[in-house]
Amino acid sequence: SQGILRGGTANSDSHTLAVETLGYPRTLVFAGQSLASFDRERFNAAVRQGRMVGSNGPVLLACIDGEDGGCHEPSLESFRPRSGAALRVEVRAAPWIPVEEIRVVVNGRVAARVAADLAVPADPFGSDGVLRYQGAIPVDDLLAGVSGDAWVVVEAGSHLWPAADREED
Repeated sequence: SQGILRGGTANSDSHTLAVETLGYPRTLVFAGQSLASFDRERFNAAVRQGRMVGSNGPVLLACIDGEDGGCHEPSLESFRPRSGAALRVEVRAAPWIPVEEIRVVVNGRVAARVAADLAVPADPFGSDGVLRYQGAIPVDDLLAGVSGDAWVVVEAGSHLWPAADREED
């Protein structure tokens, strides 16, 4: 919101063995290549362009319909959504990874939550039930009350506890 553009990454900022989970978060970079055809320059360019997502288990794929006819995936590139555009979201996770809600954050505020339509695997130790959600949210609903440009973050995982300053300090 202050004009500094950075792509989202995951970080394993661990200081102790007892509190933080070591090495759990992952950054998934969308460089359009396989391991067999890995090109370091292409990978680095994708990172600089913000074509990546951070994850602590769920794999979240999201895009917004653009005026140019494409569906724009995460990046630092600005674009104009088409009239009637949708945020298209797909969440996949291993059965033992909790996915209790999806949150859509617009300019730092939660603009939408999805919880009712999430699939819950029958066996948390099985291999079925990886697709947890696939759907679309109207962009007009997300941008209600927003004028000008906006940035969007989509999160999937456990419910977040309300944050409050109970001591008013």
